Amino acid sequence: MNSTPQSTAINGNHRAGRVPILWRLFTGSKRYCELRKSIPNISERILILPLREMERDGLINRIVCPEVPACVEYLLTPLGKSWMRRFPFSANREKQTALKHWRRLIQRS
Repeated sequence: MNSTPQSTAINGNHRAGRVPILWRLFTGSKRYCELRKSIPNISERILILPLREMERDGLINRIVCPEVPACVEYLLTPLGKSWMRRFPFSANREKQTALKHWRRLIQRS
């Protein structure tokens, strides 16, 4: 079975943690600290692992800003944006609607 960024993004239970991150990046680029503060009760490890996987899969870009202290910013790639547009939610809808939809997709795969 071939693995594509789209299939790896929704397959597997541990990948469900990507949904809150992708949802937040759909509205625009975010710094690491903004992402961490916006997702309640998330540990650094649980946030970093999906970020690395999504960067590897080509769904997001990681930009290191040359500042002191250093900052890291994440944004959706064109692939990530086009993939996110396939799902029936927008930045203005409730987060729960998006999460329910993603859970249904994960259960089907």
